[in-house]
Amino acid sequence: MSKFFLIWLVTSLHSDRFLAFKEYIFFSQYCTSEEFFFPYKDLNFCMIFKGVYDWDKDTENDLIGTFKVTTNDLLTKDEFEIINEKKKKKDSYKNSGVLTIKLEKVRTKGYSFIEYPYGGTEMAVSFAIDFTGSNGLQHLPESLHYNKPDYDINNFYTLNDYEKALSAIGYVLEPYDTNKYFEVYGYGGKFFGKKTVEFDCALTGDQNKPSVFGVAGVMEVYHKALQKVYLSKFIIIFIEIND
Repeated sequence: MSKFFLIWLVTSLHSDRFLAFKEYIFFSQYCTSEEFFFPYKDLNFCMIFKGVYDWDKDTENDLIGTFKVTTNDLLTKDEFEIINEKKKKKDSYKNSGVLTIKLEKVRTKGYSFIEYPYGGTEMAVSFAIDFTGSNGLQHLPESLHYNKPDYDINNFYTLNDYEKALSAIGYVLEPYDTNKYFEVYGYGGKFFGKKTVEFDCALTGDQNKPSVFGVAGVMEVYHKALQKVYLSKFIIIFIEIND
């Protein structure tokens, strides 16, 4: 999103007053705001409509006129006429003032992912693991949840597919997490001896304390849950429509 700082300088032809106001403008924001109307979809041609008023202390402000510009106009011009529609019918009428714009572009390029944490953005990483039966039962070698007999958390080649994914992704994200505490949930299975399928079960066994420290903690609670979880064969979704 491009952000611009505008200083609007307005000189009214029928008054000696000099008006000035300033604001920040986001082009994409103007193109979706209901306050203005925009006949074009292209961001470079979004229509901006504003009114200019003569401020009065004790009475209602008087409308000097309005101006309409596109975002493309803002990039190519610096002066715009202010038109009063009521006076427009007069043959001698030209305009009610001239709007001079000083446009300073603050930033045009988007940020990359890595620039956000470098700039101070804090991240909180959470894990949700699929325990539905479509992954294959954990005692089967072809299962994504295969519970390998030679499992060693320190040996990548003894991990199942989910453990490899948790390890590969987790250790990339871990340095960017603020406190290194990760919430870990399982869904699509029956956990810890319960008879119903759950969709947000904390794999720590305590729904009020779903967080563990570091990726090693994630791997540990996943492996422990894998020993007792029952993978659900089906997930049935009920949709209720009320008239």
